[in-house]
Amino acid sequence: MSHYNTILSQLLTLIPRHDFETLVRNHENDRYVKHFDSWNQLTALLYTQASGKESLRDMQNALTVQETKQYHLGEKGSRKGVVS
Repeated sequence: MSHYNTILSQLLTLIPRHDFETLVRNHENDRYVKHFDSWNQLTALLYTQASGKESLRDMQNALTVQETKQYHLGEKGSRKGVVS
């Protein structure tokens, strides 16, 4: 099986993860977060924008379908039930 980078992966390479995490830590954005942190939110929103989804239900369905591939993006756990 050959390796290829997805469009989402290419978009995420434009944002240095270390710098992003430093900004999150400096502004205490993840202070009360239990599961869905800032990086997960960023990747979800980038995926939704890049794929042209128009509603939260479209976003939830698309992310549920791609759930098995989320660990490649540095995602933790499942998104089921995050958007209702």
